[in-house]
Amino acid sequence: MNEIELRKILEHHIGDSLGKKGQVLYSGIETLARGRFYFIGFNPAIDPSNRKLRTIPLGNTNWSAYRDQCWTCGEWNACKPHGQKRHQKQAIKIMAELGVAQPEKVFATNLVFEESAGIDDVYALDRLHRYWAVHRHLLAEVRPEIIVCFGKQEPRSAFGYLCRVAQRHDPVRTGGGFKRFSGTFDLGHGQPLTAKVIGVRHPSYPSRVDGLREFAGV
Repeated sequence: MNEIELRKILEHHIGDSLGKKGQVLYSGIETLARGRFYFIGFNPAIDPSNRKLRTIPLGNTNWSAYRDQCWTCGEWNACKPHGQKRHQKQAIKIMAELGVAQPEKVFATNLVFEESAGIDDVYALDRLHRYWAVHRHLLAEVRPEIIVCFGKQEPRSAFGYLCRVAQRHDPVRTGGGFKRFSGTFDLGHGQPLTAKVIGVRHPSYPSRVDGLREFAGV
């Protein structure tokens, strides 16, 4: 999928939200292709780096918001040093524990793209189904084996939402501070996706990630 195709999907499903500030991709556009992992948070916090979704750059390559973006001044490429927020460092730490040494090589995004001060604000907007419609397209491109959710509280997290929309093959299992289940997602057009879903503590909070690789079965 290229930037033009992605913008068409966004316009079709969440066109009325594109005037809001936020962020769509946390990795380069080239990661929107077949890959093993699909990293997903819930939604962007209010941050100076967020821009209007309609104008936000989507064509970056060889790029990770966790490594290359400054979440203090709002600069995407020029500001140094990058990746200094605890959230960014912890996300990279989680990826590394799963064997991902280069965060720019894996697809990363949020369930909801528009910024908000908290999860309750997102639920009040009642737009989750529209954003999920976008993710059905994105998942059809990546077709991951493992979906890693940044945030595991149920029901209000990316993990909690995926629990609701998946046809689960087993109950949610917990261990080592992590959660997991296997399930099948209806992506439409006869394209079901079966994947393992892993929930970890939100990267904004410090937590140990040792044992995650074994728990995830990577």
